[in-house]
Parts: sequence; C-alpha cells; structure tokens
Amino acid sequence: MILESKELSAEQLAQHPVLLMLLAGLILFVLLLLLASLSFWVWAGLRWYKGIPILTVQPWQPRVWGLIDLVVVVVVWVSSQILVVRLSRHRWGGAAGQVLSEDQMPLSVMALLGIANLVTVGFAILWISVRHQASLSQFGLGLKNFRRNCLIGVVAAVAALPVIHVMMLSLTQGTNTEYNHPLIKMMMNNATLSAYLLGCFSAVLAAPLAEEFIFRVVLQGWLQSIEYSKTHAHWMLGAAIEDREKYPGDCLSESPSEPPMIVAASSDGQTERHVAQENPYWVGNISGSEEPVRTSLWPVLVAGTLFGIAHYGYGLSYIPLTAMGIVLGLLFRATGSILPSLIVHVVLNAFSMYALGVAILYQQAAASH
Repeated sequence: MILESKELSAEQLAQHPVLLMLLAGLILFVLLLLLASLSFWVWAGLRWYKGIPILTVQPWQPRVWGLIDLVVVVVVWVSSQILVVRLSRHRWGGAAGQVLSEDQMPLSVMALLGIANLVTVGFAILWISVRHQASLSQFGLGLKNFRRNCLIGVVAAVAALPVIHVMMLSLTQGTNTEYNHPLIKMMMNNATLSAYLLGCFSAVLAAPLAEEFIFRVVLQGWLQSIEYSKTHAHWMLGAAIEDREKYPGDCLSESPSEPPMIVAASSDGQTERHVAQENPYWVGNISGSEEPVRTSLWPVLVAGTLFGIAHYGYGLSYIPLTAMGIVLGLLFRATGSILPSLIVHVVLNAFSMYALGVAILYQQAAASH
C-alpha cells in the first residue's frame, strides 16, 4: 500500500507522541522478528543437514465426513456471504457488486461478513457432529498437546511472517502493482477508531478462523481421508473410522491414558499383544504392524492452492498466499490440530492491521501539517 502524503520531519513527528511510540514499536517488532526468523532458519538448516526432522509428523486419524458434507459447508459459507451483500444493498443502496467492490463500502458490512464466517463454522461443526458424531479431535479442536501446538504455531509464525511479506513486497515492487484488498481501501476512507476495531474483528478473528476451519479442517481433512476409504461411498458420503481401510475398529484406543493394543498370532501359534504407540489417537493398520499411518502430501498442495486462488482478486498476493496456504497445510498435516495454522494466520493478519493503523495515523498527521 502506497500512501499519498508528504513525509513528516523529526520535529513534526515529535508533535505526535502516540504515533511516535507506535512507529517505534513497529520498527522494534520488525527487527526482533527478523532476528528471530533468521535464528529459526539457521536452526532448521542445521537439523536438515544432520538429517533430523524439523517437526515430527503425528499419526493421522481419518475424518468421518465426506464430499457431500464439504459441499454443504461451502454452499452455506458462500450463501451467507451473498445474503449479507443482499441485505446491505437494501440498507445502503446500490447494486450487490458495488457493495463489495467500491471503496465507500461500510465497514459494518465487513463486520457482518465476519459474523457470517463464524456462523458458518458453527453450522459446520453442528452439521458434521449430528450427521457423523464427530469428536472435537476430528475438528482439530482437541486439547491434547495444546501447549505444544500453540508453541508450534508461534514458532511457525515467527519463521513464516518475514518470508511471506518479503515475497509480497517483491511482487508488488517488481511488477508495480498494489495489494488491492478492499479492507485497506475501506480503512483509508473511514479512518475512525470504531471502523478500525470492526476491521480488526473481521481480519484478525473471523476471517482466519473461518478460512482455517474450511480449508484445513474440512477440505484438507477430507482429502487426507480419501486414500483410507474402502468404497466411493465412503469418501463421498463419509464413513466411521472403523469402516475405513487400514483401520479395524478393535485397534482404536478409546482412552487417552491407555495406548492401543494390537492382537496378533506368533509363529508358534501363541497370541501376542503389542503396544502400538503412545499417541492415543494412533490406530493400527489392517496388517497389524506397528508403523503409524502417514498421509500423502497432495492434499496439502491442493488445499493450499485453493486457499491462494480464493484470494485471487487482491492483486498478485495470491502467489505468496498460496505458499502460505501450503505451509499452513503442512502444519495441520503434522499436528492434526487447527491451532498452529490458526495462530500463524492470526499473527499475520494482526501484524498487517497494526501496520495499517500506524500508516493511517501517519497519513493523518502528515495531512495536518
């Protein structure tokens, strides 16, 4: 974003202590972030050189929903956005397309779109829970490894944030294009505290939660479960875990405190029992081996690419956002939790909104001189 305003001198900037403090905080944060990110990539490079995994991929538990559930959730998501646009047209006038694209679009509409996103997430959880009796862990909302997943999210945010912004800056400067997000234009044309808070609600809370839930949990979770479906009906209509390929029901541990056991016959005909894994959500494969089930990488690539395409209308930002979507997908694949990818998404948007707020204050201060 390029602000068309004159620069402030040091003396003029000193007349705005709040702006000076926020600007200093932004610069300090960027410097610390760059240092922390560089430290992470050095550490990660050393582990890769030594053949040590950066992040251990947790065993995968197939999801119970199918393509029809994914379609229902997406239809409700899109329909809720259209409904908000239609209602706003009657309230503020103009054509439906104008309400979303013009710079004068009320920020209250953006807030309503954020609420619609949250309603979609609630509907999806209710729909799948009632139809398939899915647990919180199936939605990536389980509390197991909560602290570890939060730490992974924070570290990933520190590592990825500078990379994403450098990619975006390189594209905008190299191609002489701008990041054309409607929220930025709305904020610049309605620079009030209430408008800023509404923008933060939409960009920092509602949008990341809805996008991570739909793209990572519902879409990628379904894609990762396709290869464990015995029939077409399983991946289209959904299927219980015990009906999935490689997942016999008697191998699933119901108690987090008791690792699952596999019963197998030895060469002398005696029955043997083996502890499969310490992870309570690990399920033994159908052959009875103790190797944890891993998923393919193609679901991550598909979901990440679709995530980038969903932001196609915002200039060339869909390119780095596609890379970001793939990284978020890798985090979900590695942990099975929505927390790491959600934290990265929230931190990225929160940093952008903070920088936008500083830019708006700077523009207002410059205009007053």
